Amino acid sequence: MSQASVVAWLEMDGAIVPIESASAPPQDGSSPPAGNDEDKVTFCDREYQRTVTDQEDPTDGIDGEDDYIRTKSSHAFNWVRLNAGSGLHTIELKAEILAESTAEGFAEAIVGNRTLLIEPTKMANNAVISDSGTSTSGK
Repeated sequence: MSQASVVAWLEMDGAIVPIESASAPPQDGSSPPAGNDEDKVTFCDREYQRTVTDQEDPTDGIDGEDDYIRTKSSHAFNWVRLNAGSGLHTIELKAEILAESTAEGFAEAIVGNRTLLIEPTKMANNAVISDSGTSTSGK
């Protein structure tokens, strides 16, 4: 049996970017709330197990095999950082691979070319992003 998973998260200025965020006035761009381990996203989680049998006497090869595969994967994800504030920021995508095997299994993960979009947006000073994902303005 072999099992491996890849978990990824985004950090801005050394703090985890939350995958869900809401704001309420007054909005302080100097200290947006940081995320935690719950804001890390599973991009791949796979388990593989194989059982082979040889029921002949004498044993001379494989008569049967039984395979088990369990897979969970995500192919894209969006993070949103509210109220980042002006200035220079360091943005890093981080990931870790967790693997275990009871036999001669191995695990590897590859991140290919991806796109990072950063949109400098100036919303109304009294705009609110609510939990339902809608934007309102207190005009």
